Amino acid sequence: MTVLRHYLLLLLAITPITQADTSLRLHVSSFGAGAEIAYSFSPKRAIRIGALYGDFEIDVEGDNNNGVEGDELSYKSDIELRNGYLFHDWHPWGGWFRLSSGILVNNSKAKIITRCEENSPIPLFTNCEFGNSRFAPAVLGDIITNIDFEPINPYLGIGWSRATGKGWYVSADLGVAYLSDVNVDMRSTGSCNDNAQCRAEINEEKREVERELEELNLLPIALIAVNYRF
Repeated sequence: MTVLRHYLLLLLAITPITQADTSLRLHVSSFGAGAEIAYSFSPKRAIRIGALYGDFEIDVEGDNNNGVEGDELSYKSDIELRNGYLFHDWHPWGGWFRLSSGILVNNSKAKIITRCEENSPIPLFTNCEFGNSRFAPAVLGDIITNIDFEPINPYLGIGWSRATGKGWYVSADLGVAYLSDVNVDMRSTGSCNDNAQCRAEINEEKREVERELEELNLLPIALIAVNYRF
């Protein structure tokens, strides 16, 4: 959030903020809930600084592809959304419609635990498909994948918000952020490091996750908010 603080301090230094030009809002979005403070320079221009927070847990059982019960991979995902933003708004006609640009500070991260559940009727022969090979649970252990992102990402969007006037109102935003580099770390808690084939599969799975995430570099964002302008 350091970059956002610097922008806010610059704004405070160059602009004489008055209470009548300030609004506060609480919002929900596709990336959690949050709050925002905005300052209007004129009926056509404003600047906003805000934060979005959310936590999700997703548990998924793998498909049974071989007819043997109990050798499926299970997936447990913990996702922490920690995002801040700084937007500049332009109301080209001085009405509700606005165009927005700025930066999204993405401090989100995800942790995915992949596990081979050993509850087969013949547990000593249980193994799970991982990549293009099969491994015993003791070899795989827990495959732990950690994902995080480069923090600074450009944003463009449109929205609807009252440009002037005091009191309560509802606003909305629809936009997209361009995500830069994604960092993926994948490791095993089992004896995978002592197995050349297992190590090779982990490295290939890591590269595949990186490729898939890089293809999803346009991040859509939708927000709806309740606002109060002083």
